[in-house]
Amino acid sequence: DFAINGNGAVTVPVYFKESTDRMAYILNHAETRIVFVVGSDQLIALLSIRDQLPSLEHIVVADAGSHIPSDCLRYETLIASAGGSEVAAYRMRVAQVLPGQLASIIYTSGTTGEPKGVMLSHQAWMTIADYAHRYLRYGDGEVTVHLAPLTHGSGFLLLPTIAVGGTALVCARFEPSRALDLFSQEGVTNGFFVPSMV
Repeated sequence: DFAINGNGAVTVPVYFKESTDRMAYILNHAETRIVFVVGSDQLIALLSIRDQLPSLEHIVVADAGSHIPSDCLRYETLIASAGGSEVAAYRMRVAQVLPGQLASIIYTSGTTGEPKGVMLSHQAWMTIADYAHRYLRYGDGEVTVHLAPLTHGSGFLLLPTIAVGGTALVCARFEPSRALDLFSQEGVTNGFFVPSMV
C-alpha cells in the first residue's frame, strides 16, 4: 500500500473472501486498473471475474506458484528487476504527492445495499496516525498484531505503528493458538480484533 500511495496511485483494499459479485462491484465502482493478489486462492477468485472488469489492465501476482497465466505480472520478477533508476524515479514521484490527494477508497460492508466507497486522503491517514499517537499512546517499541484482514479496520493501525518505528505483525489467517504464541513471543502491545476472535 505504501509503495502504491507513494506513486500517487489510490489503494482499494478488497477482502478476497467476499463473494465474487461483491468483489466485481467494488473493483468496477473504483475503476480499478491494477490488482495485486497474493497466493493462488486470490488469483483464482480474481480470474473467475476477470471478464467482468473492463477497466482492469494488469494483474500482479505474488506467491502463487509457478503456474500463472502469461498475461499476469509476477510480483517477484518486478521487484527483482527494479534498479537504481527506478528507485530514483519513484522517490521523485513520492516528493510530488500532496496531503489532500486521494490515497485510499475503503468500501463499507454493504449491509444496507451496495458497498459505499469512503475516500481517504493522505492527510486523513496522517490524522489517524496522529490520533493513535495522542490518544492510544502509541510510542517506541509498539508491537501491533493484525489478526483481522488489513482490508478490515485492522488496516487503520498499520500506519500509526510504522510511524513510531514499531512492528506490525500481519497474520495471513486467524488461528487462535498462533495468536496466543504471538502475544507471548513477540511482546504484542496492541491489536485489532473482531468479537468472534475474543
